[in-house]
Formats: sequence, structure tokens, C-alpha cells
Amino acid sequence: MIKAYLSYLFNSSKKLSENDFVRDFQSKCLSSNKHPRLVEINEWREQLLQNNTTISFTDFGAGSRTNQGSIRSIKEIAKISGTPSKYSNLLCKISSNYPSKKVLELGTSLGIGTCSLKDKNTHLTSLEGDPEVFN
Repeated sequence: MIKAYLSYLFNSSKKLSENDFVRDFQSKCLSSNKHPRLVEINEWREQLLQNNTTISFTDFGAGSRTNQGSIRSIKEIAKISGTPSKYSNLLCKISSNYPSKKVLELGTSLGIGTCSLKDKNTHLTSLEGDPEVFN
């Protein structure tokens, strides 16, 4: 059984790496270099992580396992719900290398991921249900 599984893994990864799109995606988006826009996004993320302002927060998503209260600081929201730097970098690379004319984001939160998706020629529509977070 282990032999069959290892054979499957070897053969499936070989076929995947032969795919032109996968090879292109790996070279353009999964490389270790950082996207130039990431510097500005990380500076903004740091500002949010220092912001102790509290707001009344309504979670329209799956909810938080770490905080069940409705009063949260911007710092806490950025730490828990904000897009991590490595994913911001990936989103920046994807939006730059595979540009879209229009992008729709639902559940913006503080907008860290939104900034990562925005490219110069993209019309971005971003929706956030909680007016306190939106402001």
C-alpha cells in the first residue's frame, strides 16, 4: 500500500510540473523574492498593529475562536483577521502577473488583502458589512 501511494505521489507531481501554467505560476508567484508593493503594505500593517483604538465589531463570517466579544481593538483585528505578509506577497504577485480588469472582494475587514489585490489597471470593488470596520 505504501509503495502504491509513493508511486502515485511521484507520478502525480511529475505530471503537475509538466503543466505550462503550473510551471509559469511557480516561477512568477512562488519565488522567494518580495513584491515591491509589499513594503508599503507591511508599513501599513505595522501601523494597524500599533493602533489600540477600540471599535464595536460585528463578525459576519465564521466567528472568532480567540475573541467572542464585540469590542475589539484595531490592533487585535489586524493581528487575527489581517492577511499575513506571506499571503499579501503572493496576492501581489498573482495580481501583477495575472492581471484582471475587475476584482470583487467580499469581507474586506481592514483591507490588507484588498491592497494586495489592487494593481494599477484593476477596478477593485471591495465590500465590508461592518460599518465600524469599514470606517
